[in-house]
Amino acid sequence: MLIDKLVENDNLSKLIEDQYGNYVVQSALDSLASNPAALRLVAALRPLVAGIRNTSGGRRILARLLKHYSIELPEEEVAAAAAAGIAVDFVQSL
Repeated sequence: MLIDKLVENDNLSKLIEDQYGNYVVQSALDSLASNPAALRLVAALRPLVAGIRNTSGGRRILARLLKHYSIELPEEEVAAAAAAGIAVDFVQSL
């Protein structure tokens, strides 16, 4: 499955930096949002959030993570997402 190939790739961060690879990740997050297997991709992306939030492609991926998966982020990441104009539509647990 596509998710398995994306997650087993040790260079997921490089894939995100590439404009075409980034599009593949964004499309996977959009089209597989209702698929439980997509949570493996979300788990693989989680540690990369801090490093990708300052790139345009990274912000797009972050927006999809927030939209489809309501991931919880550290408070400083929430503030950075809001400053970047990304709608944070989930409740931050305390």
